[in-house]
Amino acid sequence: MGTRSDGVPFRHARERTHVSSGDDARLLGFESELEANLTYIPLAVRFKLDSCGIKLSLAVWQRLPEHKRRELLYLPCQNEHDVASYRRVLCVLAKECSGDEPPSIPTAEHPLWATDDTPEQIARAATALGFPSPSSAQWRQLTPLQKFALVKLSRDGHEHRNLGAALREFGLL
Repeated sequence: MGTRSDGVPFRHARERTHVSSGDDARLLGFESELEANLTYIPLAVRFKLDSCGIKLSLAVWQRLPEHKRRELLYLPCQNEHDVASYRRVLCVLAKECSGDEPPSIPTAEHPLWATDDTPEQIARAATALGFPSPSSAQWRQLTPLQKFALVKLSRDGHEHRNLGAALREFGLL
């Protein structure tokens, strides 16, 4: 167990058990039209990167052959064994493309997407865009990938470009 510079406790990737609903191997609807060739890192892959404690730059992602990017999208990352395997595969692929292993990042012990109640940042971002905030009951019905996506799309300092599309896709509007 460690502590980030902002005081938030975290577990190293090898200590953390990943929680997944099994839908983490797909593009979300609002991504799929733009991501046919996986030019950008899809949220499902970003979810897996956070789960295994790896920071992968967009430049390295784009150096990977498309079939390897797809492999990373579809590889399971649902339990401790999967997370360790995903991390190994990712490190090998990144090293082949860039010459370096990707940097490790801490994984949160209690990630914001794993809370029982709608995180305040999502409520603020939705309200700022003129949408209602998802209720706690609605939040609890979402899959981990959907929750992760909403957390990422509602971060402070971001334009929240796809937040409305995600709220619609997830049946929250």
